[in-house]
Parts: sequence; C-alpha cells; structure tokens
Amino acid sequence: MIVNERNYRINWRRQPKGDKRVVLGKLAVSALVCLSVILPWTIRNYVVFHRVVFLKTSFGLNLWMGNNPNATGFLYTTAGEPMQNTLSVSKIEYLGTLNEAERYAVLEREAWKWIISHPYQFLCLTVKRIGYLWIISPTYLTTDQNIVEPRYFYVARAAIQALLLGSALVGSVWAYQRNRLFLAMSMWWLIAFTVPYAVSVAGNTRYRLPVEPILIIMASSCFDVIEQARNWQRRLLSHLPRSLDSC
Repeated sequence: MIVNERNYRINWRRQPKGDKRVVLGKLAVSALVCLSVILPWTIRNYVVFHRVVFLKTSFGLNLWMGNNPNATGFLYTTAGEPMQNTLSVSKIEYLGTLNEAERYAVLEREAWKWIISHPYQFLCLTVKRIGYLWIISPTYLTTDQNIVEPRYFYVARAAIQALLLGSALVGSVWAYQRNRLFLAMSMWWLIAFTVPYAVSVAGNTRYRLPVEPILIIMASSCFDVIEQARNWQRRLLSHLPRSLDSC
C-alpha cells in the first residue's frame, strides 16, 4: 500500500492522544511477538554454544569467505575452487576441534584483520558483491559445480534483472515526486537488506527474492509514467487536426 506522506503526518497530528496510545501499544505488541519468536532460538544457542547468538552463527563464515586473500565476492576462487578449499590443512584441523560458533568466530576475526589491512580491496569487493547480488554472480562462468541449467539461462536471468532494476530506478524518480514516504521506506529496506551481503559474500541471487516485490512495485511506477506519456501524446494528437483546420 502506498502511503501519502503529507496526509499521514496531518492525520497523525490530529489523532487524539488515546488513539496514539493504541497505535504505540500495537507496535509494542508487535515487537514483543517478534522477540518471543527469536528468544527461544537465542536461548537454545546460548545453551549449546555458551555465547549469545541471536539466530545464526554463519555470519563469521560468510564474512571470511568474502574477505580473505583469495576472495572474489562469491563462493568460489578465480580458479573455480570452493573458497573453503583455500584453508590450510593445519587450519582445518584446528577448526575441527572447535564447536560451530567458536569456529566461525575464528574465521570472523581473520576476516576483520584482512579488511583492516586491505581497505581498498574490501571496497572493490563490496562493489562487486552488490552487483553479484542484484544482477548475477559469475559462478556459472567459473565452475560447473551446482550448475545444471545451460549458460544462456543465466545470461537471460541477468538481462531480465537488469531491466527490472532500470525500471525500478526510473520508477523511484516518479515515486519521489508523488510518494516520498513510500520511497523512503522502500529504500531503507533495500539498503538494510543489501548491507550484510555487500560486506560478506553474495553467493546466490536467490537471496534477493524477499525484497524483489519492492522492486516490482517501484518498476510499476515506471510503467505508469509510460502510460501517462502515451495518454498525453493521444491528447496532443487529438487536438492536432483542429489546429491544422484553424490554419
């Protein structure tokens, strides 16, 4: 649902204090529901790993896979080898003595050390990872592992995604003029979703599926612009014979 920003602000200010308390109460209940869903898993992780892990332990692994001397921005090296194969035998043996959380914490510390000592490479990889997430990763050009479709299938996917992104960009300009609150909320969600993959690893384009509906909505604004331009052209052509007759 697209919200008109100005009307929203006016209606919020005009609401009685009691109604505002109801809205804030509903937000608080929503937050408590989210917390109640996450809390059991967090407690389980603490019991198993003896440290606070809200949901997943794998961020440290993903951060290392995207930030190490052999990093490419996706899950394979330039030679087509899985990134974990670059670990030395002694490192693998050491990591095997740790539990999952400890193992990924070691890799996370190594990743941060590499990022601090190689800021320019990190920046370049970040730009690549954003492209891999929102267009397509070059995995299909690097390795045959887990590649079951023909190569042209991935090229077609990249072309369709580029068209969607271009349409969404044009639509965002139109949305800025008409529904700035909707655009701000959409951009916030898109950026918040992109950041974890931008700093770690963009392994698969399917990861972006939860936010693609936002792109589709923004792209629909682009087609609205096209339709309005066509209507304007029809009105112009409908008046054109009259102006010629008057001449």
